[in-house]
Amino acid sequence: MTQRDMDQKLQMRRAFWLMGASTRLEVKLGSLIPREDRRADRQEWTDLDVLAIHYAPVSGVTQLVADCKTSRTRVAERIFWLRGVMDLTGARQGFLVRDFPLPAAARQLAFRLGVSALDREDREALLRDLREDDPVVLGLLNGPAVSRWGSLLSATPAELDRLHRYRTTGYWLAPRHRNLTALPAAVTAARDMLDSSQPWSLPLVVDLAWLYLFALVIALDDIGRIRLADPRIGLSQVVVGDERERREKDAIAAQLRSLFEAMPKRQQVPAVDVVPPYYEDLSDLVIRLWRRRSLAIDALRTLELATVAAANSVAVPSFVVTDFVEHSLGVKLASDVVRFIIRTCRLDRSLQGRFDDLTFEAGRNPFDSATADDSTMTSSEPKQGQIDLFSVEGRQEAGGR
Repeated sequence: MTQRDMDQKLQMRRAFWLMGASTRLEVKLGSLIPREDRRADRQEWTDLDVLAIHYAPVSGVTQLVADCKTSRTRVAERIFWLRGVMDLTGARQGFLVRDFPLPAAARQLAFRLGVSALDREDREALLRDLREDDPVVLGLLNGPAVSRWGSLLSATPAELDRLHRYRTTGYWLAPRHRNLTALPAAVTAARDMLDSSQPWSLPLVVDLAWLYLFALVIALDDIGRIRLADPRIGLSQVVVGDERERREKDAIAAQLRSLFEAMPKRQQVPAVDVVPPYYEDLSDLVIRLWRRRSLAIDALRTLELATVAAANSVAVPSFVVTDFVEHSLGVKLASDVVRFIIRTCRLDRSLQGRFDDLTFEAGRNPFDSATADDSTMTSSEPKQGQIDLFSVEGRQEAGGR
């Protein structure tokens, strides 16, 4: 995480948080490109200084972006740039943030393009109106705490570089619904290097859970459009595709089965499915989120606070649940997402208890009783002989046969 313009970024993050959103700093935008020789297969277009996300059933996903700079030059150019970024990302509102007084012409241009222009005085007024002196905001979202979080996650071993690149870049390059399967595949491929005894392990897993929940929230909009009465049908189309795409994938799966059957010395033909082996667990998670989708933003905000709290070895204060998270079931939804990541990717289950220590009073999840051992959840393990085409290992295995 870069320190350039960090004061402005943190101020806008606090402002967005106090408006009821969940936030993320320094989001990279770009695309995949054809691989040539040893050059990278992706190219960055630009990055967002601050991204804010809100979700409500009546309006769906709302995104806001902020461009934070201390330089005095190229203000008009950055306003045009910000308008383009808003169109690219689907952001409903953009904020041009500067420390110096903005010229009247720049403010008029921003107004014409639907951009909010904030100089230092505007920003101070905004934060003052939003109770910027709140202890949670001054604590977990302040400079030292966020810097500690960034430093800890950047100190992961080199073996996790691929997962780190996915978390910071690859996730934002992929079509959002693809991350429902791409994220578990990336984490599963790196699970042997995810040492739960290291101080970075829990902040990393919780941050990945935030990313996964964001992908789920994006999917909620599509699920509601496809079949409101039966979200499982909508989820199937989000994960697999429409009927045409499903038939294409079924045909590919049938061809793979025929190929395996034709190979000599095979005692068992591996199962090939168009959905990942953890699909039933994913379906169960989506149903729970769908039934309480008005609390999705609470779960996102819980995970956002928890990853910073874990990096700083402190618990999320108990009053956060009442003052900032509208219902404790939002905290439970956050815990469900963490549990899903841990089970699906077969990570150390002690991470779940450590997360609950951060977010539930006295370290106990009051919603966990008979289901505390996950005995009622469907197994996410691939069946014996089954090839998981959604995992890195599965694709390699299929290619090797």
